[in-house]
Amino acid sequence: MHPTSASPYQRPRYFPRQLVTPAELNLANQYFMDRMRRHNRMLHGWGVVCGAMVTRAAAPNGSGPEPWKISISPGYLLDPLGNEIAIEQPRVVDVRTEGVTVMPDAPPGEIDDPWCAPAPPDPRTGRQWVAVRYEEGLTRPVRVEPTGCECSGRACEYSRWYDGYRIALLPNCPPSHQGTPPPLDELTAAHGPLPACPPPASDPWVVLAGLEVTADGTVTTIDNCACRRMAPSLASHWWHCDPEK
Repeated sequence: MHPTSASPYQRPRYFPRQLVTPAELNLANQYFMDRMRRHNRMLHGWGVVCGAMVTRAAAPNGSGPEPWKISISPGYLLDPLGNEIAIEQPRVVDVRTEGVTVMPDAPPGEIDDPWCAPAPPDPRTGRQWVAVRYEEGLTRPVRVEPTGCECSGRACEYSRWYDGYRIALLPNCPPSHQGTPPPLDELTAAHGPLPACPPPASDPWVVLAGLEVTADGTVTTIDNCACRRMAPSLASHWWHCDPEK
């Protein structure tokens, strides 16, 4: 939640001659964001909705898989807090790094670290888990007009939030992804216990796949089903009406 939020259950009420400040405007925006997240979490659940398949990254010269790198296809996810994560372009990730943060306008493929951070001296090998989490940030700086008689030294403020995401490698499958999913026929059961509200999220990650990496950087195994939590969707279901009825 942003510092401008007073409560997830409050929204501003505007009235004539009111002095409207950035706090009221930001509160209105945050109120509807919080409602959307709560709606997603309570009614749709969370996990991978579609896509986001992990494969070995192909070498630029077409000679086969490139060592130390994996590719993630476009996909759509809901995280444990109800945030939407849209992977709109194919992504290439170097498993030797600590991961990468992706902004909406990032080009497809591999993203260079803006801080030019070197790869860890001892690359992680063995079993790893490819995961994604929601990440937002500030963008589009604009100059702020001076106040009073000040004529120079105008400061800048960011005028936009962006919805991005971070891809990382986890050492273990999170507990939130483990266990046996409830059967889908419970949704239509005529009798049964009253459902309890789901507990708060314990971590922000959505796992995509498990993989094995050898000491020479070869990705030997990719399992897109191990630890992947799927979220149900009706987006691809439809039917024709029956003119006789």
